[in-house]
Amino acid sequence: MERKIGFIGCGKLAGALIEGFVAGGVTSPKNIYCTNRTPEKLRKFQEKMPVHALSSNKELAEKLDIIILAVKPQNMQEVLEEIKTVVTPQKLVISIAAGLPLSTYENALSARIIRTLPNIPCLVQKGVTAIVMGKSATKEDDESFAVQIFSAVGAAVVVNETQINALSILTGCGPAFFAYLIDAFAKTTVLYGIPQEMADDLALQTAFGAAALLRERNITPQDLIVQVSSPKGITVAGREVLEHAGIEDIFARTFDAALKRNKELSTR
Repeated sequence: MERKIGFIGCGKLAGALIEGFVAGGVTSPKNIYCTNRTPEKLRKFQEKMPVHALSSNKELAEKLDIIILAVKPQNMQEVLEEIKTVVTPQKLVISIAAGLPLSTYENALSARIIRTLPNIPCLVQKGVTAIVMGKSATKEDDESFAVQIFSAVGAAVVVNETQINALSILTGCGPAFFAYLIDAFAKTTVLYGIPQEMADDLALQTAFGAAALLRERNITPQDLIVQVSSPKGITVAGREVLEHAGIEDIFARTFDAALKRNKELSTR
C-alpha cells in the first residue's frame, strides 16, 4: 500500500525527489502533498507532476503522517515553529536541509526524526543520500522506509551523525569538485587544438567511463591507475606531475576549507 508523503518546500531538489519516488514506484502523485513559499512555482511543478497543493505548512503537517522538510536551513526555524503544535509522536519527519543537526528538530518536535543529506545528482536518479536516524526513529519501519524511498534516486546509506560533516564534503560538494576537474581537463585539451565542444564531451565521457569501469568491474582506483600506466609511458609521465604538485595535499586542504565553512554555517 502506497503511503502518503507531504513535502514542505517544493524547490529543485524536492521536485527531483518527488519525480524519483514516483518513477521508482515508491508512491504516486495522488499520494503526494506539497506546500511552497512561492505558490506559482508549485503550480508550475503541478503541470508536470499532479501532486496536491495545500495552503499552509500547518495544514500539511496536521494532515500527513510522513513529512519531508525541504526548506532552506535559514527558513527551518520558522517552519518548525509553525508546525510544532500539530506534529505528534506518531508522525515521521524527514529533513533534507543541509547543516542542521538532529537536535534542531528533536528539540522542536515530538515526532520521530530522520536527517538526510541527498546530493544534486538525485536530479537524474544517480545521487547519494546519507541517512541519520533520530533517537525515536525505528530501525524496522522508519529506517527501512527512508532507505527505500531514497534508493529510488540513487544510493542510500545509513550513517552516524558524527560522519555527516565529512560526507557532506564528499557527496554534497563532491559533484562540484569533480565537475571542476572535468572542466579543467577539457580546457587544457582545447589548448592543444581540440574544439571546445569535442573536448567537453570527451572529457565528460572519459570521466563517466572511468567511473563505470570502477563500478562494474569492482576494481579500486589504484587498480585502474596501474592498468592504464605502462612503465615509462605517457600516463606515468603525467602522473608524476600530479604527484609532484602535491595533488593529495591540495584535496586535503580543499576538504579542510569546506569543513571549516560548514562548521561556521551550522553554528550561526
